[in-house]
Amino acid sequence: MAELPNREKLSRMPVVYAPTQTQPVTIKRDIVYTVGAEQTMRLDIYVPDVAPANYTYPPAVLFVAGDRQMAQYCSWGALTAAHGLAAIVCDHREMADYSQASLVANDLRQAVHYVQAHEGELGIDATRMAVWACSAHTPIGMCLPVREHMAAIRCLVSYYGPLNLTHLLDENDPAETVETLEAYSLVRYLNRPEYAIPPMLIVRPGKDRLRINEAVDYFIAEALRYNAPFELINYPDGRHAFDIVDDTSDSRVIIARTLMFLREHLLGVPA
Repeated sequence: MAELPNREKLSRMPVVYAPTQTQPVTIKRDIVYTVGAEQTMRLDIYVPDVAPANYTYPPAVLFVAGDRQMAQYCSWGALTAAHGLAAIVCDHREMADYSQASLVANDLRQAVHYVQAHEGELGIDATRMAVWACSAHTPIGMCLPVREHMAAIRCLVSYYGPLNLTHLLDENDPAETVETLEAYSLVRYLNRPEYAIPPMLIVRPGKDRLRINEAVDYFIAEALRYNAPFELINYPDGRHAFDIVDDTSDSRVIIARTLMFLREHLLGVPA
């Protein structure tokens, strides 16, 4: 397996997909969504200039990024808006091996609450939203809407991210660590009627890190066991961060399918 570029180079790599047909997009940058004692959190919003048919404002996809200025998320934001959906890309605190998971979840909660309170001035429909998350951001991005019963979140997209964290536990871990890793393992919420998991798209690169795919495989087995609503794309030759590092037709097909999935669940139309 080819070695991935270093973090600095990865931060400058956009999505490997250029649509043949797009529509004009307006970008609203540096919007403060919460002010805390430690830092001020900002988000960027990408909005199509023309709302989808039968909608005053476009539904929105929240990209759980951590760093909204990375080329990956900037290009995903523009790409999503070019396909008729708004995109919200927000900063949040570092996770520090999930020890700060509850703080990151609070940042995302504040971002959702902000856009819901300001949807008119932002030009989005915050009653119909999706969450897209990848890599280490996935557990919190997928679990927050489920744990908090966010009815506005209509679907979820997981790219190369662990959907179970309990495999990280060690027998000597303190109770607090056990509780945190269990709380942000989406598998925990399967077959619990008090929690509703919205339709999911799970993309599993076959050449990803073994530990991530073990977590994904465990979730998939349990999701099948409990008949959860999900669609799986297994990309045998895909690497971690395939959407920016693997410039192939397979990557582009998966990205196109992701956009269709989002449109199907937020607008009811695929194209």
